[in-house]
Amino acid sequence: MPLKHTLLGLLILHPRSGYALYRRVEQVTFLLESASLRRIYPTLKQMAEDGLVEYRVEPQEGKPDSKIYSVTDQGEAEFLAWLRQPPEEDPHSLYLSFSRVFFYGMLDKGTLLVRLQDLLATRRQRLQALQDAAIDPPLGPCRDIVDEERVTAVWNLMLDYGRQDIATQIEWLEETIQDIGKNF
Repeated sequence: MPLKHTLLGLLILHPRSGYALYRRVEQVTFLLESASLRRIYPTLKQMAEDGLVEYRVEPQEGKPDSKIYSVTDQGEAEFLAWLRQPPEEDPHSLYLSFSRVFFYGMLDKGTLLVRLQDLLATRRQRLQALQDAAIDPPLGPCRDIVDEERVTAVWNLMLDYGRQDIATQIEWLEETIQDIGKNF
């Protein structure tokens, strides 16, 4: 997910300075993409030029003034249009786009459930591909000094890791869909 969407989503929840955005992203890096201040500030500047955010300058004693960013109507519309779209999941990736899912609570219940179902279908496809896969490590010129059996065993253990990881994601999605269907 582009950093722009992460920042827009966080700013919809609460206006913040660039540094406060950085700190928030760092607090939830297991869900959102990691971003340095070197990426955040230029992205905010471009977003302001594009009319997606605006800022007010807040004077600070003994420190440089702080820019407090907030989302414009245009920024909110762009973010919500992006959020409502089907996820851009790579079916070959092990990982969910949790950065997008993190903001799904902003969607109406029907759209939220459809998007989660989309992710569930993608994850099920990925699990099937991993279940059908057999890994033959690409052994080349160093073949004589490599224990082919051990290399193959470790590669297959990694394949098992991928299967288990995807199965856990599927379980979480199924439980989440059921919970949202009942409780929201």
